[in-house]
Amino acid sequence: MDNDSIYNDKYIILVMNAPISNVQLICRQCPTYSLDRTMNIISTEFQCCPSQTHILCQCCIQPMPDRQDDPNIHQSCEICHQYFCNIYFQQCSRKNCLDFNFAPRHLINLVNDNPIESQIIQ
Repeated sequence: MDNDSIYNDKYIILVMNAPISNVQLICRQCPTYSLDRTMNIISTEFQCCPSQTHILCQCCIQPMPDRQDDPNIHQSCEICHQYFCNIYFQQCSRKNCLDFNFAPRHLINLVNDNPIESQIIQ
């Protein structure tokens, strides 16, 4: 066996790129958001500051301001804890954003791993 080899039978070395940093996302509440977009700007009191962090909707992959610090602002699903702009903006650019589409194997024990209760919603 060659001692200079970088391969080892026990370990696989993965080289990954560093995450992209300093990416500035622009959402509907940013002051620089263009008015000619397909979605209308939601009229709220909130406007993003220049250093505002953003999160992405898990449905349409569009940014929205990260307002997790405010307990009165809801942006994520209470069940899966994923972020959805339909919860925050009450509308999403993707049609049927919050429809539930479960595979048949998930429907068996959907409600607390209880097949009797899960059968009711099928």
